[in-house]
Amino acid sequence: MGSARGLCSSPKAWGCGWNVVRLLCFATISWGTSENTAAVFVVNQTPPSVCAMEGSEFTIECTFTTSNNSTKWFAEWYKIRNNVTAKVNKVTDQIILLADAEKRSFSLTVKKANITDSGTYVCGVGSKDGTSPGNGTQVTIDGTYVCEVGITARNLSGNGTGTKVTITKLPKLMVNQTPANIQEPEGSDLTMECRFMELKNHRTLYVKWYKHNGTGGTKKELMSERGGGSAALALEKGFGSFTLKNVSVTDTGTYVCELGSTARNWSVSGAGTQVTITPVDLLVTQSPAFVNEEEGKALTIECRFRALEKPRAKYSVKWYKNRTDGHEKEMKNGTGSVTTTLDFSVGLAVLNLTKASMSDSGFYRCDFGKNGRGNGTRVRIHDKRRNASHIVFIIRMVLGALVIILAVIIITECVISEKRAAVSRTI
Repeated sequence: MGSARGLCSSPKAWGCGWNVVRLLCFATISWGTSENTAAVFVVNQTPPSVCAMEGSEFTIECTFTTSNNSTKWFAEWYKIRNNVTAKVNKVTDQIILLADAEKRSFSLTVKKANITDSGTYVCGVGSKDGTSPGNGTQVTIDGTYVCEVGITARNLSGNGTGTKVTITKLPKLMVNQTPANIQEPEGSDLTMECRFMELKNHRTLYVKWYKHNGTGGTKKELMSERGGGSAALALEKGFGSFTLKNVSVTDTGTYVCELGSTARNWSVSGAGTQVTITPVDLLVTQSPAFVNEEEGKALTIECRFRALEKPRAKYSVKWYKNRTDGHEKEMKNGTGSVTTTLDFSVGLAVLNLTKASMSDSGFYRCDFGKNGRGNGTRVRIHDKRRNASHIVFIIRMVLGALVIILAVIIITECVISEKRAAVSRTI
């Protein structure tokens, strides 16, 4: 048996490249085998079957051994679909063909698979020295990928054990979003749900939630976790939900769930849930309606409102004064003689003027914003000295009246006495 040398003088010199439709590789190793000895190929193809979803990726590999390590070999891929055989001879972004000459292996990768990628793929290995056929696989429409070994000189080939590939078409999905409308007072918790068809292979699916602010308003994607709210997702059960906790009026809007596939750049949305958050009416009552007091005195204005056991929203009260010139001014606690208190447990807000002056005259009201306001209190502060003068004037008037009455009595008595005297003289 003579030793065989190939195209290179190095004991291990591999080279390979795709020549139109064939992967040509050669080895130059001296194994003591005659060049005239026919090569026998033993081909192994894995995996035996592939079941993938549309848009996913799969890879088929073929490895082989040969009885003659100095032989020049080639590799080819064929696709059989609907009893039509065609060479896979175009390397694209979707189809990738790779080979490792040293390991005697080569592979075919299909990215973003679609229905038309179903079929029977055959990998072929051959040389001028001979062939060792593998176990062929009957072609079905579902698809079987088979590697093949052959010899260029004799146009012989052998089949590997085969790889069955089935590409499942993603069915048309319908999203059912409930409820259609939600109307709740602020501070409430509410949940929206989206249900869709359960799929065995759901790894490429996603669910997103969006909020639309008014007709033609902005569309904002909601985070899975938001302050007090959260999203729940169970793709294997065909279920997704979004919860809003301790809502406020600003949470009003239309919420939409979106189901999509990252592999197919495809999505479908629910019909949406219209959320309307209404403010809580605190039923505010203000008293008294009118205050008439002299300067220097203390006065109190109260606003009573509905007491909530566990208020979910943060309420606040402001006091305003509408002065005689028509301008409104906020009365802040600790400013001048103003003190304010707020007790939610009993539902009471109080404004105190510790030492009223004439400049404190005006119209006062409590304001809880969107949650209610008081009807107002008219305050009139008058001058203390003016009041004293008024009293003196009244006293003088009373005394004057008494003097006049006394004079009338005296004059009357005089007249009566004179008449009596006249009568006596006549007699």
